[in-house]
Amino acid sequence: MNGFFRNTDRLICGLPFYTWTDQWAKTLNLLGRELSELETIIINIDPDEPYGLTYSIPKKNKISRELNKAVDNLAEMLLKISSQRGIIMFENLLSEKFTSKSLHSLFSLLSKRINDKQGLTNSISLHSPIKSESHDRGFPIHADLFKARAILNIISQVDQVEGGDIILISFEELLDAMHETSSMPTSVINFVQNIVSKRTSCDRFHSIFDLMHGNYPWVSHLEAAIETRQICIPSSYGVGYFIVDGQWLHGRTKINGPVFETRLERLVFDTEDTISLQPLSPNVDIESSQHPIYADNTLFFKAEKSFLNKHLSKKSLDQSKASTVN
Repeated sequence: MNGFFRNTDRLICGLPFYTWTDQWAKTLNLLGRELSELETIIINIDPDEPYGLTYSIPKKNKISRELNKAVDNLAEMLLKISSQRGIIMFENLLSEKFTSKSLHSLFSLLSKRINDKQGLTNSISLHSPIKSESHDRGFPIHADLFKARAILNIISQVDQVEGGDIILISFEELLDAMHETSSMPTSVINFVQNIVSKRTSCDRFHSIFDLMHGNYPWVSHLEAAIETRQICIPSSYGVGYFIVDGQWLHGRTKINGPVFETRLERLVFDTEDTISLQPLSPNVDIESSQHPIYADNTLFFKAEKSFLNKHLSKKSLDQSKASTVN
């Protein structure tokens, strides 16, 4: 892949794994210390969206010419990255010198650089988009359905606990699972297929999550059908995946211990390929297109957005106060 990644010997369910080439691993190791010392802050790039908050590098940070060049090169690669299957698996992307903190700063720089290159404001850099939990039930298979369609997740914190494995399923396998679930109405199957396959003009996560995992007669049968088809990847430091949102769905198994929002780094953006995906019909009204079974989708989603904005805004304020004290 453009000289940045090389194939490893690992293969799971027909999916090959990639890691940095020796040259890029060396480059990132050399830049690791500079990246780890950069300050990141939270900014709101899109107040009308639930994931409108992103991490950014303040201008007061002085970025070396070498790091700027590396970020430029990686941004160009990510814009052109593509996979016929809509998924690329990674491993060993973190090391003793290129750590989770280095990766966090790198993703923060990349999100802005990608936005600058595309003239868009839909690239975000986040930790896990969930609040920290003391008791975890796992995160079942789902589609994020962002405006941007490419998601890069890399696990950057692995505690000495069981669980937290990556689970993945292609949309084709999900369709098979839904058609196998006789109690799932055809109208619901068609609704899920329509929402997932088309490009959206706003984030639509809850539009189908409830239909797949909520309190409905078909859910237990559907989840069982999904479980027989999903791929499970053991969680480990530096393992990650690139997916085209909608072509693949993802999640994780239950973690037997506390869950921290810093357990993974996330970059959400658009590639040249995802920008060209089938657009949403201009005749479709997003707010009125919820399935009637789940008519309160809009209110639920706005409540979730309110929580996330308050949570991250408070964190940003706390970081700012700590920086002032230091």
